[in-house]
Parts: sequence; structure tokens; C-alpha cells
Amino acid sequence: MLKESLATWDTKSADDIRTIYAQYAETPTFEEDLMDALLDKELQCGSTWILKNHLGTKGNFSSLHSKSLLDHLELFDKWESQLHILQSFEHITITAAQKFSVENFIRLCLKSERKLIRAWGYHGFHFLSKQFPEYKMEAKTIMQRALLDEAASVKARIRNLLKQ
Repeated sequence: MLKESLATWDTKSADDIRTIYAQYAETPTFEEDLMDALLDKELQCGSTWILKNHLGTKGNFSSLHSKSLLDHLELFDKWESQLHILQSFEHITITAAQKFSVENFIRLCLKSERKLIRAWGYHGFHFLSKQFPEYKMEAKTIMQRALLDEAASVKARIRNLLKQ
């Protein structure tokens, strides 16, 4: 079962997590099993990596499971899992009812001490503003302000977003 495989993963081996994904991705209950693992705080780093990888390769996650994921964003408090969730936002449809919880999650990430999380936080805000135009001006303002005082690595991600 997916949860048992994730529980034995050492949280470091990229080859092992890829193998776990390959082993379970085509099973009929993959999305249900993944959601179960995503909601287990002990498995969040591995399960969010699998989610990000799945969305990046397959490009979809059912609306039911997307809703459940977005309804539980507060569970993802480890930086690795926050990163994977932020990297997944462009593949997830956010409903109007969920936009505030997504916005709060992104704003929390924008305050992170980790540059990588902040960089992907801007990415998440950019994709939130694409789905909800009322955020467009604020997203642009926040990113332009960040170009003045963020780390070079964060600025590089922002410049790429602004070109889109």
C-alpha cells in the first residue's frame, strides 16, 4: 500500500520516491490512496512530492481530491511539503470557496525564512491571480516590490513570472 511504502522511505532518496510513485501511479485507487497519505502529517514530504510529480507528468487530479487537498492546507507545515504544494498550484483548479484558504497559505509562504519557499510563494500568488483576476494588481505590485529587496534567486523566479 502507498502509505506503507512512504512510511519506509528515508525522505532523502530521489530514486526510491520515484520507484514508489511508479509502483502506485497506475493502480485503480491511486488518487484515494494518495489523498489518504497527504492527510497523514508523518508522510507529507513524500506524499506531496508524489502529488507534484503526478501533476507534472499526468497534469490532473480529480476535482474532489483537489478540493480535499485545498481544504487541508494548514496541515502542510514542513518546508518540503509547502514547496511541493506551491509547485502544484498551476495544475490545481481553485474554487471561489477555497481562494481565501489558498491565499492565506501563499501569504504564509511569502513570509518564510527559506528563499525557495518565498520564490515559489510568488509563483503560487501569480497562478492564484490567473484564476482570480481580482488578485492581478496586488500580485504585480507584490512581485515588483520584491524585485527591490528579495534574494537574487527569488528575483529570478519573479522575473520569469512577470514575463508571462
